[in-house]
Amino acid sequence: MPVFYSVVARGTVVLCDYASRSGNFERVTLSLLSNVPRYNTKISYSADQYMVHVLVETPFTYLCIADEYFSKERAYQFLLEIKRRFCAGSIYQRAQNARAYELRREFSLVLKNEMDYISSSRIAQLEGEVTEVKGIMTENIEKVLQRGEHLDILQERSSLLENTAGTFKYSSRRLRQKMWWQHAKLWALLICILLVILIVIIVALLWQQRIDIQKRQYFCTLMC
Repeated sequence: MPVFYSVVARGTVVLCDYASRSGNFERVTLSLLSNVPRYNTKISYSADQYMVHVLVETPFTYLCIADEYFSKERAYQFLLEIKRRFCAGSIYQRAQNARAYELRREFSLVLKNEMDYISSSRIAQLEGEVTEVKGIMTENIEKVLQRGEHLDILQERSSLLENTAGTFKYSSRRLRQKMWWQHAKLWALLICILLVILIVIIVALLWQQRIDIQKRQYFCTLMC
């Protein structure tokens, strides 16, 4: 899961949080909040094998701790959505004077759902894989430069990085096509079901009409 922990705070007061796994996230967060700027800004920090992304919209701070290969763009998209959900309800007014963790029970489920969504997205997974490969290749290239290896090796590894990016674009396109076909199959199935129901209704009406005609013919025969 790329996003492991998320927080909404007022200054250094943590109002609500949610963690998808165990770790020293609260300790890291509390130490960072005292150093976060008090003006509107976006900023990222490195902490061990994690990246901490912060969105400040005075007086509140929206923070998440993610995998080091999780892109900043998607991290800030996540924080902006958290901010939108937080400011949309009555909880925003209560947060002005709320005590530490007072809003955890009400808003932690929102944090969890948004974390699950952005972390389980197939596109996010592919992007994370590409970013991971880019990080590995960058590290390898730096080692090559330090050892003074030949330029043709660098060109070969750069080509591999470009091919990886192309694979990501292809996988994304295949995913969109697959989703479109799934929707098309669903609509086709619904239309077939409706047609079957319509045919059954028509057959039932015709059968009932035939029975009525036979009854009338029988009564006419008796009368004669």
